[in-house]
Amino acid sequence: MTSKLKMLNPINILQQYRQRIGELTRNIITHINHLLQIKENGFKTVISKLEALSPLSILSRGYSITFLYPDSGIIRESSVAKKGVKIKTKLFKGSLISTVEEIYE
Repeated sequence: MTSKLKMLNPINILQQYRQRIGELTRNIITHINHLLQIKENGFKTVISKLEALSPLSILSRGYSITFLYPDSGIIRESSVAKKGVKIKTKLFKGSLISTVEEIYE
């Protein structure tokens, strides 16, 4: 009977609830940290893919982008440029302004 009264004691009941709240809090923190780690890894994967496709990354590998000058329209085909037209070529570091002398199709 004494043990039943101890179990029904409000202080003991509150202590049990505090312990349960502590356990649940630790579980929540563990799960949140796990989810954050998963999201962070996914975020890093997306960032690396975007960096690989970045125009500056592509230019750093030796490619360039050529524009009509001064219009700034990107030249995608040689037929767009005419002999004597000025073009601007964007490199990884800096730009060049040139004049078209010959066109090869």
